[in-house]
Amino acid sequence: MKEKLIKAGLLRVGETFDTEPDISSAWSILSRLGYPSRYGGKTQDGYREYLITDPTSGTLLTSGKGRTLESAMCQAALSACDLSDSTKKEQF
Repeated sequence: MKEKLIKAGLLRVGETFDTEPDISSAWSILSRLGYPSRYGGKTQDGYREYLITDPTSGTLLTSGKGRTLESAMCQAALSACDLSDSTKKEQF
């Protein structure tokens, strides 16, 4: 996940990040997006889900799932970057 976050520009090369992110790293990564986000809860299969919402309408843009809250937050951030990249490509 670390390499994906660096490639997406959400994690800088020198930042500390173990195999799994800690809560401070996850919040830092989410804050770089600039989108409102919130905890979605625990899914039926036992994973945690984190939601990214549209700042204007409040509608769900994307989400991320993970075994821990921190990994769900990072997955949601990566998913939002993928969504943003595909939207930019559609505009051109």
